[in-house]
Amino acid sequence: MTLKDLYIIDANFFISIFKLNRDEAINNLMKGIIELKLDNLYSSTLILNELKIPSSSVAIIKKFLNFVPVPRQKINTLTQNVNPSATPQIADLSLVALAKILKQKFGKIAITVVTNDFKLSKFIRSYSSQINVLPPSSFLMMLTNSLDNRILRNYFKKLRKKMSNYEMSYALERKDIYNPQEKLSWLVEKSIGVACQCNLILQKEDLEVEELDSKRELFLINRYILGEKLSKSQNNSIKNLIPFIDSIKKSQKEFNKIKKLLIDNRLSDSLVNVQKIISELMNTFQLSMVSLKNDEKEIFEKVISKFLAQFEFFISMLYLELDELEQALEHFDKTIVFSFFAEQSKNIIIANYIKGLSLIFNNRFEEAADQFSLSHKLAEKFKSNQYRIINLGGEAIARFLAGENETAQEIMKNVNNLVKKDLQMSLILMTEFADNFYVMSRPEIAIHLYNEALEISIELGKLEQSEKIIEKLKRCFYSIGSCLPPMAAQLQKVIDLAHQQSSNESIEKYNLEISKISEINKLLFEDFPFKTGKKWIKGINLPDFLKKPMNLISVNIKGNISMEMGVSTITSLICLTQEQGGIAINVPEPLMIGTPELYKVELNEKGSYKIIEASQIEKEKFFIRAKIYVKSKDDLILKKIFPKLYGKFFDN
Repeated sequence: MTLKDLYIIDANFFISIFKLNRDEAINNLMKGIIELKLDNLYSSTLILNELKIPSSSVAIIKKFLNFVPVPRQKINTLTQNVNPSATPQIADLSLVALAKILKQKFGKIAITVVTNDFKLSKFIRSYSSQINVLPPSSFLMMLTNSLDNRILRNYFKKLRKKMSNYEMSYALERKDIYNPQEKLSWLVEKSIGVACQCNLILQKEDLEVEELDSKRELFLINRYILGEKLSKSQNNSIKNLIPFIDSIKKSQKEFNKIKKLLIDNRLSDSLVNVQKIISELMNTFQLSMVSLKNDEKEIFEKVISKFLAQFEFFISMLYLELDELEQALEHFDKTIVFSFFAEQSKNIIIANYIKGLSLIFNNRFEEAADQFSLSHKLAEKFKSNQYRIINLGGEAIARFLAGENETAQEIMKNVNNLVKKDLQMSLILMTEFADNFYVMSRPEIAIHLYNEALEISIELGKLEQSEKIIEKLKRCFYSIGSCLPPMAAQLQKVIDLAHQQSSNESIEKYNLEISKISEINKLLFEDFPFKTGKKWIKGINLPDFLKKPMNLISVNIKGNISMEMGVSTITSLICLTQEQGGIAINVPEPLMIGTPELYKVELNEKGSYKIIEASQIEKEKFFIRAKIYVKSKDDLILKKIFPKLYGKFFDN
């Protein structure tokens, strides 16, 4: 997916950016499109009626968007044999019909519909695999990474972040209408997909540290990697570099294949393919250093180092999931070295920070504390206050877990001083910090960090944010069950030092919000709404709420369990559904899953299932309401989630 594709844009895109920055956003959008010389943006004339924005803004949009009339007959054919509840509105359907028209006209060129309407996106995916769908935030990311104008690029970067927050907030606001999890996963997946595709390209920030000639060459290299056609004189400027740049272009094509392997949970195959890419890029690196002139060497070293850093980071994350810590640490170190060569300060800090998280995850607390201390010093040198806060917090937690309670408390007091300076930023960071600990299978730590974030959100009056944090706290409680580690209460005392509530009013509001956790217990006293007893039924006959993906929160493998089918090893998958709470899925064979929090579980319609009520002891211990028995692991569909932690490195 590149900017050379054809893009069909819906009304929501323009309505959303107008809400965020009004006429200024529409004007800057036109400036960006003019700079990028985009003449491949389309929409249907029916969309004009949907643009609930000032006529002056519509007039600007008409200057750069090709509006095409779509016959009603072509729209009507799309609704044949389709469930009316799954059919988008006529104006939205006109975009699908337009995609079909453009496909017939332009042939093989890729077509993408830009929309944040999840119903439309699901319809398109079921209708045709030849039409891509991209949310507005991801489309803005593509524009941002292609712009050369620094002021305009910075504007679009901020607008893209606002758009991303808007999309996710909107999805959560409508949680009473539909389950937002699928849409949120789609938004994150697309964002990371574009980040991996576009941000593997040299970003424009890297151009700013070069002299004028180097800037131009880096700019041309970027365009060449994106597949854009250069003039003869531009090609001549980088002709000596082109054989080596082609190796980078090849690595990107291979990386797209790896993303598909990851979605299918083929970690080992992904690892082999990434190792092959790194090996080929290293060969290219060596050859370039003995083939190019000195000034060309400096430029290409910076370009290829960025790619090598990103692939080394990616392979580190794969090794973590395969429980190969030493290998992961080795590749984190390589990531950091290549990031230094590429002069990417944020990625240096991020790699060090995630290395610290990995050490905590593997109970190497003293090493983790030293790692966070180093990361904090780097963040201080690079003047990154946000990473100063979370690295100091990480060091405090690691020192506590290593038995250095007093040192931990002193460090957390320093965190408190930084938090007080910017509560808004601290709320975002504390929530993100908790998210990372949760993804690293440390819910007992995440739960206290979410608690601190909840206090800050209440003090700031961010009630919507408080609701989101409460849902994450519930997820942690389900993940832990009733078995809180003995040191959890002591750890809370350390983390509490990061922020103190400033008024009785905020304390009262906090108590009101935290009381919502008790909703977990309410569900446990209700009978599970669907049971089969001793009878096995096919997945196709399951109720709708059991056909939806469930969040996997823990995996327990037990041997020699007696069942009606004989004695075997059972893997118990503890899953969480938004509607019905906790459910255990018992699989009669070992099922090895590295990090449960990175997966969703779905019951296969072709499988067979037996569902019984959980015992009172199981309800109290594991917070589960029912147990689902399957005959084989093939009755389950495991889907990998791409957490923000993966995309973080590629997004800088």
